This record gives sequence, structure tokens and C-alpha cells, in this order.
Amino acid sequence: MTARTVLDGIRQQLAAATPGPWETMKSGLLGTRVVSVDGEWGGLVPDEFVTLVTPALRKPTDASFIAAAPGNIERLTAALEAVLALHTPVKKWEPYAEAGYSFNTREEALRAAGEEDLGRIAIEEGPQYFEVCKECGRVESDQLSEIGEEWGYRESLWPCPTVAAVEAALTKDGQ
Repeated sequence: MTARTVLDGIRQQLAAATPGPWETMKSGLLGTRVVSVDGEWGGLVPDEFVTLVTPALRKPTDASFIAAAPGNIERLTAALEAVLALHTPVKKWEPYAEAGYSFNTREEALRAAGEEDLGRIAIEEGPQYFEVCKECGRVESDQLSEIGEEWGYRESLWPCPTVAAVEAALTKDGQ
């Protein structure tokens, strides 16, 4: 299971849940309950416009937390989806295994192999590729360029630390 699979499942749960916004409503001696109100109402709300989401809760803070959950989950899910949209794998091509330098396309790697008279090696093995994170690679490249070092993909190999952390948190215990 991947982080995207987990996020898709959360989105499905949100879509299947009682539509919001959810609110808390005092219910006399029983405590506070969480409801979904259909429409804008001031003061008393007729029962036909209220969908009971939870039975009465004795702690108003529990009711407030539960009422806020759909909106919070929506925002957190959107935030994680935005992070994962930035951190995507891209292929980098080497003319041969362990060449120590790479290109953005297979064709460029083949051309480089031919220019360096490594065509025989490239033909036998074929260009090799590895994946890096597009966003982490961009950041790493910019930082290393500033100090005059060559970009070596030290921190941007796929999966990058950002994606690995999101995956680990969302797929903990295989859930």
C-alpha cells in the first residue's frame, strides 16, 4: 500500500460520510451531540434539517473535535497530496552502469556513449537509469551550484526522504 492509496481511501471515506459542515448542538441533559445541518439556520433548527452524526457526548470538547474532523482531514489530505505532487520520480540516464554522470534522456546517454567511444559498452549493457526526486533534485542542484560542487544526487535518490517519511507515516503497520 502506498501513501497515495491511503489518501484515496481517506477521500472515499470523506465522500461517503454525512455531508458537512458538522456542528455541535446541545441536547439538554444528555450532553452535546454532533450534527450536520442542512442549510443556514439561526437559533432552533427543525429536526428534519438535522442529521445526527453522533449520540450525545458528555464532553463538549469531544464533540467539537469530532465536528471539526471532516474539515481538518480534508485540509491535511490536501496538504499531503500537494507534497506528493511536488515530490515525483524522474529518470536520469547513464551511458553505462556506474558511469558517474547522467543525462535527462536515454538518447542523450546513447549519444554520449558513442562520442566517448563507449558504444560497445552501451550497446551490450544499454543505457542504465536511476530515479531521483524532481523537487529534491532541484533543491540539491541549486544548493551545490552555489558552493561550486557537482550534483551527485546525494539527497535526492528516489524515494526521497520526504516521500519516504509520508509513506512510512501513512502505511504504518500495513494499514
